Amino acid sequence: MTEFLPKNPNEYNLDGKRFIEKIKKCSCEAISNGRYMIWCNIHQRGSYYYEYIPGEPYIYTWGNEKRRLYLSKDATGAVKKAVEGYEQELRDIKKWNAVTVHYDDKNVLIRYHQVCGDKFEYYMDHSTEQNRNEKIYRLADSLHYLLCDIADMLAEGKSCKSYELSEKVARSTKKTIEENPVYAAAKNQGDDLFMNLLKLHFGITSREENTALEKVFGMRILPNLSKGFDKKYIIDSKTLDYSLLERSGYRMIHCPYFSMAGNTHEKISVNPHAKSAVDAAKVDEPAISFSEFLKLFDNEKNME
Repeated sequence: MTEFLPKNPNEYNLDGKRFIEKIKKCSCEAISNGRYMIWCNIHQRGSYYYEYIPGEPYIYTWGNEKRRLYLSKDATGAVKKAVEGYEQELRDIKKWNAVTVHYDDKNVLIRYHQVCGDKFEYYMDHSTEQNRNEKIYRLADSLHYLLCDIADMLAEGKSCKSYELSEKVARSTKKTIEENPVYAAAKNQGDDLFMNLLKLHFGITSREENTALEKVFGMRILPNLSKGFDKKYIIDSKTLDYSLLERSGYRMIHCPYFSMAGNTHEKISVNPHAKSAVDAAKVDEPAISFSEFLKLFDNEKNME
């Protein structure tokens, strides 16, 4: 007999099992070893990640506890629809540009494609030689998140070599970019676009690489200025074009409110040589407009 719960009419007990009647929203975000990672918004339970194995009548909580929640016909349909949508997404992704990174006994397949302008989507398929059945599929809307995922996987080796590679993936410089395994893979496979996207992410593109990316984006990219401009410029935040700085590979650092003593978020401190910016500055520091700052890039002698 179906016994709906008085405090939560979306759930009921049947034959000693807890059932979910309906799922508000549901999406699939990854798969590993045949287990799908499902994000579900369930009435009175909120939004959480669950695991789902096709053919099973339940989802179970993400993590070590593995508590099962059985699904009604309606809830099962929502989960299956999310999985089918994800599988179609994976089929479409196979048409994207691909770069394969090898390290130790692991492989990472990176696929990427341009959505519009400077907006790209990235996808990762991670497998190992020791466990060929293990595959983790993940989409990222930013190269930053993709590189963080790869860096985390490298660090799992817990050796000095693994940690060093992890650091090079996440924080490459002009001196270390050639040692970055992701960049090295793109270079070995002749993928100039992905090489340039990586260098732009780290703020180390040359003028020629900037020009090539500007043609791909159809948008302006600010080049690095010479060492003589290795200093901070205070800019009025109200005049700022954040998207231009981010697109140009500036490392944006947030100053939290608890560190704001004597500072204001109405100004931003920018270093056009290091391509870095902090979204705060001293209250009494004089600021210029962003258009005045951009005049620095009009003089060819200022460029690296």
